[in-house]
Amino acid sequence: MECAKHGQKRLYGEAHPLYKVDSRRKNRRGKHGPWARAVISRDNATCQKCGAQNVELHAHHIRSFADHPELRWDVSNGQTLCYRCHWEEHSTHGFEASTEDNREPSEGVTASGRAFRRWLGHCAECGAFISKPFGQVIGKSAVFCNRACRGKWTSRNMKGKARNLPFPDGRAR
Repeated sequence: MECAKHGQKRLYGEAHPLYKVDSRRKNRRGKHGPWARAVISRDNATCQKCGAQNVELHAHHIRSFADHPELRWDVSNGQTLCYRCHWEEHSTHGFEASTEDNREPSEGVTASGRAFRRWLGHCAECGAFISKPFGQVIGKSAVFCNRACRGKWTSRNMKGKARNLPFPDGRAR
């Protein structure tokens, strides 16, 4: 910042010496969460290898994220796996060799000790089955599969309620 204050040139984008053309961080920004939720919802929150439900679920890229950039956010390139099957998929030694003391996660806790809970239900607008982390639905009067459904539902159900409220000082709008 001191250099910038004295009129020196700041480098951004391709001019910056640390710029990477196909940076993983740049490409994943904001897309991984919606993609993973869509994959898990499509598979009815069930592991596609062992059939497990009510465990920690991961969205797995069938074709490699790094080798197939054109398929990165394609839902058909995703597969829902439980934490055990996902670890087996990416590990040469398997799940048992990877966990500390071979401890089995208890109900609602991952192998790494992180708590998890999932909400399984249907979109309030279109009725599609959705699966979301429990923290994303706490306190919500309605849950939606995407922004388009949320917008349609809001415009239909909130028509005139917020727009016709008086100003805080009592004046009418």
